[in-house]
Amino acid sequence: METQRRLQQQDKTFDHHVRAVHLEEMLERKAVMMKRLQEAPKLHEKYEQRRIQKAIDDHNLAVCIWERLENIREDAMDWMAQVKSSNAEDFARKAKLDEERRRREEEERQRQQLIEEQRRAAREPRGPNRREMDMDSKAMADSDWRGGGGRERPVMASRPIPGRDRERDFGERPPMRERENIISQADRDDSWRSGMGTAPPPPSGFRERPTPTPPASIAD
Repeated sequence: METQRRLQQQDKTFDHHVRAVHLEEMLERKAVMMKRLQEAPKLHEKYEQRRIQKAIDDHNLAVCIWERLENIREDAMDWMAQVKSSNAEDFARKAKLDEERRRREEEERQRQQLIEEQRRAAREPRGPNRREMDMDSKAMADSDWRGGGGRERPVMASRPIPGRDRERDFGERPPMRERENIISQADRDDSWRSGMGTAPPPPSGFRERPTPTPPASIAD
């Protein structure tokens, strides 16, 4: 019980000490704040003076540079004219080289275009097949049949069969004559049919093998 009372007393003493320190700290902070509030206008005035002076110095420097450029403008133009006149040959040669380069590029482009056209012409079929393919391509290009348009493709007339035209021109073809049966010598010779019933006699050296008799049993 005594120990608990001492602990409570220590806590109370520490709490009072912390409160006192906080109050003193607040007083010091308030004093510093008041001092800064008093010095703020003076600091702002000094800052404005420095800013204005810097702007004036920058303007004076820009004016000085502009005056210098104006003073040397004539000299600079004379120097540029002198450089152009002294390097006129180089400029002309450079312009000529540029023109030559553009001409070569144009010639190369035309040559490549001609080669492509020749290759395309070599790949394309020639003759009647090419005409049929052109007609097919035109028919495929026509999109009216896809969209259900009213225009219909012309129906090509069917070609007659050459065989029928030939029969009509030369008359009807006569019927095929029946093939005659030609009797050969083998058909006339019937000896091989008559000799099928009798077999040829065996050779003289062939003897008929006797039939073996079964052995007698032990009981007998």
